[in-house]
Amino acid sequence: MVRKLRNEIIINLNDERDAYAVSNTNEWIHIKQRKRIIELIQESLTKLENIKDYQNAFSAIRPHDTILISGGRGTGKTTFILSLFKEIESGTILSDKKIELIAPIDPTLIEDKSNILINIISKIKEKVKCSISVKNQCDKIDAQYRAWEESLKALADGLQGLDGIGGDMRTSDWHDSDYIMKKGLSNVHAANNLESNLSTFMKNSLTLLDKEIFMVAFDDIDTNFEKGWSVLEVLRKYLAIPQLITIMTGDISLYSLLVRKHQWENFGEDLIKNDVVQYTGRYNEPIRNPMRYDDTVSELEEQYMLKILKPERRIMLDSLFNKGSYFSIKIKHIDTSQSAIIQDLASFYSEFFNLFGIRSGFGRYYEYVTSQPIRKQKQLMYIYSKTKNKEIIINSMFDIFWTELDRCGINIFNLRNNRSNIMQESLHYLLKNFILYGGFSFELFSNNENINGSQLMLSFVLNNSFENNPSTIFDYLIRIGFSTNFIKRIEATTGQATYPVTNIPTSNDYLNHIGTWQDKSLVSIASASTSYIRALKSYNAIFNAKETLSFDDMGNYLGTAALYGYYKTSRKRINKKRIDEIITKDEENVEWVLAMLTIVNVSNASGQTIPVFSVHKLIGVLNRLINKYYESAYLNSEIIESELSKLGQIKDFLYPDWASKMPIKVNDNFETDEIEESHNQKNTNTKLNELATIISEWISSSEPINISPTLLGRISTRFFYALLRIDEKQYQKLGEYIHRVLIVFLYSILVEELDENSKEIRIQRTNPTDTDGLFDNALKTLAGIDGLNLPFFEWILTCPLITVYLDKETLKKISNYKESDINSEEFNIHAKLMKVDIYTKNVPSSTADNNEGIGEKPNIGVYNNKHIEIFETYLVRSGYDMKKINPRNNNILYEIKDKVNEDIQFPYRLPSIKTVSSLINTIKSRNSKKQ
Repeated sequence: MVRKLRNEIIINLNDERDAYAVSNTNEWIHIKQRKRIIELIQESLTKLENIKDYQNAFSAIRPHDTILISGGRGTGKTTFILSLFKEIESGTILSDKKIELIAPIDPTLIEDKSNILINIISKIKEKVKCSISVKNQCDKIDAQYRAWEESLKALADGLQGLDGIGGDMRTSDWHDSDYIMKKGLSNVHAANNLESNLSTFMKNSLTLLDKEIFMVAFDDIDTNFEKGWSVLEVLRKYLAIPQLITIMTGDISLYSLLVRKHQWENFGEDLIKNDVVQYTGRYNEPIRNPMRYDDTVSELEEQYMLKILKPERRIMLDSLFNKGSYFSIKIKHIDTSQSAIIQDLASFYSEFFNLFGIRSGFGRYYEYVTSQPIRKQKQLMYIYSKTKNKEIIINSMFDIFWTELDRCGINIFNLRNNRSNIMQESLHYLLKNFILYGGFSFELFSNNENINGSQLMLSFVLNNSFENNPSTIFDYLIRIGFSTNFIKRIEATTGQATYPVTNIPTSNDYLNHIGTWQDKSLVSIASASTSYIRALKSYNAIFNAKETLSFDDMGNYLGTAALYGYYKTSRKRINKKRIDEIITKDEENVEWVLAMLTIVNVSNASGQTIPVFSVHKLIGVLNRLINKYYESAYLNSEIIESELSKLGQIKDFLYPDWASKMPIKVNDNFETDEIEESHNQKNTNTKLNELATIISEWISSSEPINISPTLLGRISTRFFYALLRIDEKQYQKLGEYIHRVLIVFLYSILVEELDENSKEIRIQRTNPTDTDGLFDNALKTLAGIDGLNLPFFEWILTCPLITVYLDKETLKKISNYKESDINSEEFNIHAKLMKVDIYTKNVPSSTADNNEGIGEKPNIGVYNNKHIEIFETYLVRSGYDMKKINPRNNNILYEIKDKVNEDIQFPYRLPSIKTVSSLINTIKSRNSKKQ
């Protein structure tokens, strides 16, 4: 069967973006609703034809046939009404019907004391007077005109009783008792017959105008509760007549609130205040509960709405997203080259989001933006059709999304005028709105419109910052990406604590400790984060080992590795190689500078200071050098050389305050003194200058990197959990550990960027946490593919401050994948770092089964009832059916083992699938006995 082509909707961006009447039928956005309102108008006309005697019919027939055009702000209600009236007036639709249009009325623009009914009568009177004036003079004296004038006079007598119309009762006329009796009775009679007189007036007016029916529209009466209620009451009391088609626009939910408000007022404060519920409180006092009337109010509201605005006569204006399933929606606009373009809506928005680095997950963004009010969308579309300049678009979007940003507490002025603190502002927003875990990658995840609007805006602002200055990419990775995942780890760790410690790590404590809210360099923040990571490792040692804390349990953890104290200041000589034994500290020794770019001195409350390798500090160093390069008025290597000299001077970073309360066993292998540093170095180091030149060339080789925070969020999360997996092995040599960490860092970028930009190309998603095989294979797979869109990966892959720490076999494979003029091989220090020992226990380093006490979680190779209960609860909450799990199915067992070991919420490690199988069998046996 041939599928029928969908109707087409064309949104013309060249037309007015305020409410206007469309010129062409295919430019109607609400086509289905247009068809429906025509049907409802025809129903009203048919009902009118069936009433032969108007005058008598009104005593029995009061049709409440108001048509409601419902929609939120900006959905196109006014444009809908204006376009409908224009088509009727021009004869495009209902041309065979004699409909007299009364211009749409916005009650909010009428003076407060005016009554809406008088406004309608006045408009009809003007139409009749205008019609009579163009006819022969003899027409004015015929019976029809006299009947019309008499009906107008009768109507006027009855109108005096309406609010805002009647005269002042204190006039002198009221002192005449006979006058009071005659005039009063006359007015009461006229008021009682007001609806009948109104219908007679309309009938006579239609006769003179040679029409069959009036049509009037009330626009946006829901925005003013007082005006809105008076209009609803006029509809209910006086306008339920067949010769008048009434149309209202507004939001049905606001009408509901409007009616509820007045129903509550009908009860009065005295009744609500004094009515006592028949039960007492704690001390036998009577309890007053105004909510006892809530059901009554709801029922009254429902019946009122059903009567005045019948469900079958409500027309809902839906979003462009909903229309996309049955209409082909096109955008008509003039592009930046002044060429007329008609473009598919999805294609238009795909280009728009692609401009800001959003490719995967486009469906969520498309649904969100096309669900927005049409007025907001047209403003957004218009801006993008006129310019592709991100800064101009973003500044315009601040106005479009102002309400969402303001409600989420975002400092719009700062974001608009100063982006230097964009990370702090973004992190503050995440914490203030309690969406750190779900929102840190700034994708659309919430059901809250304000949150999603803010997420979209901050995503665009961050993307622009990344492109203008790629140093902010590394700022995000540390300050937001790593911090979010590490805070999860902190909360998981402290939540499992059983040791009686009053001072425990918290998320706020971590953020304050690293100085994320202060004007600090990212190197300082990353270094402070390193000290916190080591403290948390020590904290875990107390609870997992149940013994006094000792540095003997340090080892590698979350991208950091504790080293033996400096040789020159150590009092104790051991058979281990310290970093200053392998690489001599010398102003002319560029290797020492490179080594120190990764080292943080961590000091505890007992005065012990240890050197710690930190990949986080290295990322901070990249941020610092790139930022200095971009901020400089003149671009040369001297800036980088100066910064390298400064960054090579390591500083002490203290444990957080809570760690000082923990019991610590002093270890003689570490000293309080750090290696002497020269703080007045001159930039006369030739080798350092050569390295600075290479780094400058690498920075300048970067093309603008169009990357979204959503992608960076996935990269940081993958890297974080890969680091945890690396920690299942206790490394002995610093060079091996640095190599592994950096390979995993590169692979995290590769996997996620490839998934974002080239979904059709697949590589293994498992992280290379043990060997380089997966990384090597990926490079081979991608080497022969042209047109890869991997700007961030290919740029960072050639970074001199990464390649200098990798082994030379890996460098060859990188060179085979991507040729580069940037050659840092002569500065490579991997071989020397392979001689530096990591401070560890003398424990075998390879298998996970022998890693008890090394990783974050203790093993449960030997388990008890508590372990079994925790494990069963975890499986059930994870969606596993205990009855259907086969304890002999290795695939299932491996799946459960990996899931448990990666999940920070589960407090133990499963060392093997044999343990998993045994636990499941035990649970099944227990459950069968219970049955």
